[in-house]
Amino acid sequence: MSFRLVLPGAAGAAKLHQVAADGSFEVATVPTTRCELVAFLANGALHRRSFERSDVLAADDWQLGAIDFTPIECEVGLHVRCSPEVVTALLACGRRQLVVALRAEATRGEVLGEFRFDLAAVPAGASSIEGLLRVRVAEAAPVLSVTWRLVGDVGNTVPFAIGSTEYLGGNRHLARLDLLPETVARGRVLWPDGGPAVGQLLEWWPETDVHDQTVRCGAGGEFCLVVGRGGRGRIEVDRMAQALGLDPEGRAVEAGDVVELLRSPRVRFRLLGVDGRPRSDFELETGKPTGVGEAVVHGGCGFALVGVLERFPWVRIHSGGEVFTFLVPPAWLVATQHVHDLRLAEALPNGAVVVERGRAPLAPGSRLHLTGCGPMAGLVIVSNAPIDGPWRIDRVPVGTYEVALESRVRTPLGSRLTVPLAGAAKVMLP
Repeated sequence: MSFRLVLPGAAGAAKLHQVAADGSFEVATVPTTRCELVAFLANGALHRRSFERSDVLAADDWQLGAIDFTPIECEVGLHVRCSPEVVTALLACGRRQLVVALRAEATRGEVLGEFRFDLAAVPAGASSIEGLLRVRVAEAAPVLSVTWRLVGDVGNTVPFAIGSTEYLGGNRHLARLDLLPETVARGRVLWPDGGPAVGQLLEWWPETDVHDQTVRCGAGGEFCLVVGRGGRGRIEVDRMAQALGLDPEGRAVEAGDVVELLRSPRVRFRLLGVDGRPRSDFELETGKPTGVGEAVVHGGCGFALVGVLERFPWVRIHSGGEVFTFLVPPAWLVATQHVHDLRLAEALPNGAVVVERGRAPLAPGSRLHLTGCGPMAGLVIVSNAPIDGPWRIDRVPVGTYEVALESRVRTPLGSRLTVPLAGAAKVMLP
């Protein structure tokens, strides 16, 4: 064991001392009226005791006598207020077990024991769950705290603090936890066709805590998050669900809110090969930079935001090493309940662009930018300059483009370029 002697009003006077084999120690500092002894035990426990001059056994020496650090048994009861509604919702969302950990502040958050409750075993209509733990602590009246987590099919195990226990006197403590309607946020997640997002992952990002939660939606797309009384935060679905228009920005909720995540309008379509059969091996590109949820393929169908297609009325399909570009008919933007067909045989024809080098040598990393105009607005094709040989850009949809050379800075190259159906358009570099 070692200990630190803390003297009042003496900055820097606290020093670490070792205890001899017989348990004795000496300090070559004589405090005036009061000191605090902080003992560090081998098991990591801390024990603090303050002493006044009247406590010592001699007038001149601070002989503190024997100090007993033998652990004592402590009894902790747990009372969980709950509601059948919340327990049912948690089970439906795959949260099978409630785990409450008992921690001792004096031992730096050491877990003394855990309460484990099987939610499926909670009697129907029960309004509370009771538990009792007996643990050994280093102090007669320890400061305890409890943390909880929900364990199930999915979800992190980061504990969420719920506060300190109440000291009842003697060796008895009582901890309380609420699982009531005002401590949860509930809702449903639906796919764009209105069907439930079974098994969809959903995250809760609280405003006032560092701990997030992850839950899995149930058979009806329902979810249940324990957010704490008065809790406020944001709900976000994962990348795939965001891509399908389920509230891409997340939304703020408060404890007790019933939340149904909103769906952005989408155009749905399937891709038909030259043989007329549906294909699912493709990726989708739209006029808005592809990031979280701008365009996605799910279940053999492509989904594109109506708001993006209103501004950039085209889609590009990447499949089998080929690129196909389609103009989206305006009627598709209002008939979002239908699945439309994109036929490879009806894709826009592609042309080519040949870049003629000028007299000035190109800087390393130079690139040519083609930016679509008119119905092809928002389409950007970037080509890196080859180390040697001709500079040719293939698979450029027929249409009109603005051209810029990026060489340290991006420089427009004058008039617009029209890519023809036959032959190749030429770009002359300065």
